[in-house]
Amino acid sequence: MTRLTIFLFFFTLSTMAQITVSGRVFDGKNKPFPKAIVSNGREKVYTDSQGSYTIQAKLFDILYFEGEAKEEGRKIGYEEYCVVENTPHQECNKIFYSIPLHKCEMEIICTYGISFYLNDKKITTDNEVFKERVRKGEFYTYQIRTCDELPETIEKLSRYTVLVYTKDYYNQHIKNKSKKK
Repeated sequence: MTRLTIFLFFFTLSTMAQITVSGRVFDGKNKPFPKAIVSNGREKVYTDSQGSYTIQAKLFDILYFEGEAKEEGRKIGYEEYCVVENTPHQECNKIFYSIPLHKCEMEIICTYGISFYLNDKKITTDNEVFKERVRKGEFYTYQIRTCDELPETIEKLSRYTVLVYTKDYYNQHIKNKSKKK
């Protein structure tokens, strides 16, 4: 009985970590975009003739969508999707707009994805290792915030910011702040 319980516990953990993201990619005229690349940083898949795709992801992954423009002298700017919900099935549809190549060279296209803070200090080392530690539950709690929801003390450079706390820090600094309000 004990072996069965342990097996079920680890089976549940491993299946919870699996997130399937699927959807469709369209061009600027709302037509399916075949052969677009969808990547999670570890693997990539291509959209089919209907622009459909399915890819496995983990919490805090950033999916990148890329494609080639069909018209000469134009480029497709890439899109991204941040996996910030721990739900097993997610849908993400994207529209690719083509832009003139000369405009691409003059503009810097920036995407910032997800930033991580541990006890209100920005994580500047290997984000992949830190993400895995958060996924495994090594910390007391975390909060996912959009740029508009961040406190003034946090840089607003990312689309999403994950604020991660140890138990002692949370009880001393965060919990007490919310009680005072």
